[in-house]
Amino acid sequence: GRMLRACHVDRGPDRPGLLVLVAHHLAVDAVSWRLLVPDLAAAYQGRPLSPAGTAWRQWASALRELAGSPVTEAETDHWLDAARPAAEPADPVLDPARDTHARSGQVVLDLDPDTTDALLTWVPGVFRAEINDLLLTAFGLAVADWRRGRGARGTAPVTVDLESHGRHEHLVPGADLTRTTGWFTSMHPVPLHPEIDDPDWAEVWDGGAAAGRALKRVKEQLRAVPRDGVGHGLLRHLNPRTRDRFAALPAPAYGFNYLGRHTGGRGGGAPGGG
Repeated sequence: GRMLRACHVDRGPDRPGLLVLVAHHLAVDAVSWRLLVPDLAAAYQGRPLSPAGTAWRQWASALRELAGSPVTEAETDHWLDAARPAAEPADPVLDPARDTHARSGQVVLDLDPDTTDALLTWVPGVFRAEINDLLLTAFGLAVADWRRGRGARGTAPVTVDLESHGRHEHLVPGADLTRTTGWFTSMHPVPLHPEIDDPDWAEVWDGGAAAGRALKRVKEQLRAVPRDGVGHGLLRHLNPRTRDRFAALPAPAYGFNYLGRHTGGRGGGAPGGG
């Protein structure tokens, strides 16, 4: 099918036209747009473009070789354990016939400036953590408390399918993806264990020491993920000796994706000149 569509919108003699670009996700991801928009502006202004690095095709070929390497296959047991379902009876059970994209909903939450500043700056600084650590701790605690409210008393982890940009150049010597467009996203399951005892829940929601202990535990669990989690996708999809074992396991009921901090131009576009 078509990977890219371009449309010029003529808004009349008194207003500048618009260039509308629609690209298939196979061709671009969120990081790709941050490369393409400045390049389009530079090309419009007649400025030279920087040279490209490793092509997407080269990267895909390198990953296929990496999938069969001893270092990747050594991670098989780790990823099988991480991917095995360990849900509580209170967890929702997804029905492929009913739970479709067409029936999905969206919840938007805006944080006030003080909370945002704490989330992005001083809390990570105090705990030597990253924003993902904080968000995943909060999510794990929320699910664990939701389970508790429905009578669950088990210790099953909150397994999350963690999505990342996938541009882990250190896995392939000499790779340079700083100016490469394409869909590089990788996903891997992470079992989160906040491990909150019943007497500690009030302290958690008050932001007390129990919340800090949960953050430290989740941070350590995330740091224990080998090689940024890329091995899971390699073993599940690209290694013929292991993919059938992974195909038999269901995907986690929860997913997480943090796109990072970025700003866009007013109206969601980019100026062509200036």
